[in-house]
Amino acid sequence: MAQDEFEQLLERCSERLSGITLSVPALEGGSTRRTPVYSLSPAPPPPVPAAPPEPAPEAPQPAPPAAARREPEAPPAPQPRPAAIALPPLTSAPTRDEDEVFPPSRVGGRTPPPSVPLWRARPAPTPVPRPETSRRLPAVAAAAALAAAGTFGLWLARRPAADLVIEVGDADAIAVRAEKGDLLVAEGKELVDLSHDGLTLERRPLDSPIDSLCWNQGSLWSADGRTAAVVERGEGGRTTVFRLNHVPGAIYVNGRYLWTSEKDGHALHQFLISRSILGAMLQPIDSFDLNELSPEGFTLDDDGILWLADGPTRRLFRLRLENGSFKRLSSAPLSPFVGPQGKLQDLTIERDAVWILTKPAESRNAVLRRLSLSRLDWTAAS
Repeated sequence: MAQDEFEQLLERCSERLSGITLSVPALEGGSTRRTPVYSLSPAPPPPVPAAPPEPAPEAPQPAPPAAARREPEAPPAPQPRPAAIALPPLTSAPTRDEDEVFPPSRVGGRTPPPSVPLWRARPAPTPVPRPETSRRLPAVAAAAALAAAGTFGLWLARRPAADLVIEVGDADAIAVRAEKGDLLVAEGKELVDLSHDGLTLERRPLDSPIDSLCWNQGSLWSADGRTAAVVERGEGGRTTVFRLNHVPGAIYVNGRYLWTSEKDGHALHQFLISRSILGAMLQPIDSFDLNELSPEGFTLDDDGILWLADGPTRRLFRLRLENGSFKRLSSAPLSPFVGPQGKLQDLTIERDAVWILTKPAESRNAVLRRLSLSRLDWTAAS
């Protein structure tokens, strides 16, 4: 009895398994056709061991006839398995059915194919060529900076020097000692040695007051403006007096030549300094008319230009010797530095600057000024 029930249960399971169909979607080219249906037959059941016979208390009943007894059906032969279906590569585009079965990822970005190394997945940025103007900008900026530096350097070299004002007491004459870089100022009966900053370096006594000074080759030349003579004082203390035929108002000495101007006059005289075993003497060379100019101080530079400070007009004149006479080149006013009532005492030239000695009307002390020649308001001679 138990074996018949088991066989019936096995038959029903086999019928249900044989009715099962498998639908596998095709993975190539986006086709929607279905794969054939394959029937799966169950494998033969494992043999069931027979149960041990139970002792029957009653007499055994006769077995049913052989025709009425149902023989167990033989299990169906196993069906062959279908061949493996080749799947497309992972890099092919997904079909609609695949999207339904495997929904796409919501994470952004693209995964590089397996054949490309991960360190080369992101391509290097393509360099953008710079425009031609961007390459020329550094050169243009450098040229502009160089031009600005050159302009500044030129201005710095040609800019006017700052005024230098030194109060020097009751001074009457000045001289620049270029080889020692100092100033000599005659204050009454004293000769004061000053630095260019106005610091007093030394004071020495003088025999008499001096109206004009000039330093030449280690000797100090002077004129007192009261006698017709000039005096040479050597560094060793030796003094030489040269007699003149006029009272000098201002003097200038250069090498072997002496220049003098007549006091309150309009003439300039040139002498040759002659020395021999008999002594020193002056030999007249020439005289020049200054055309109504009355010098309070004058000097000559290496180019032969005569710089002359005219007392009545308070102007600084530049003159050149042409055809035996001095011609005016240009002039500049000194009245802004002298004052309306001041007196111009002396003048000397040092390279590109002029030193002027003035006496203000309201004070007994003289004022020494250093001015750059380029600062003056020059006017060409007509």
